[in-house]
Amino acid sequence: MYSIEKTPFGFKLTHRRNSSEATTRKWIADVESLLEQHEGDFNVLVDMRAFIPVNREAFTAAQRGIQLAMKKGMKRVMVVTANPALSFQMKRLLGEAGGFEMSRFIDAKTSDDWAQKSIEWLANGVDPDKRTASLRAG
Repeated sequence: MYSIEKTPFGFKLTHRRNSSEATTRKWIADVESLLEQHEGDFNVLVDMRAFIPVNREAFTAAQRGIQLAMKKGMKRVMVVTANPALSFQMKRLLGEAGGFEMSRFIDAKTSDDWAQKSIEWLANGVDPDKRTASLRAG
């Protein structure tokens, strides 16, 4: 299951369990519908703390969703995980989709302030890895 919320910086996507290809396709349709109504640039927080790595079909469908969001104005992404294998998979996913440079990744198990770092990156461009304003992601 998943949820999509509008936020001051853009959107928050929360994934609560493993995703089948069908669920991922529904997620993409929901994102597509939301983005059709949205104008301008936006940033995305992806909360995957309760998620496990996805299968290849869902991975491929998620790549299409990321590419769509990038075309519609996505500028920054923060991915929060609690699973090293998922973190690796998400880095690969965003890399293959062309969104690695705009993305930052936090392991919620090792970062007590992951929520604050996420907001700083998404709202202000403060890179959590460098803790300075990032000029790369605009």
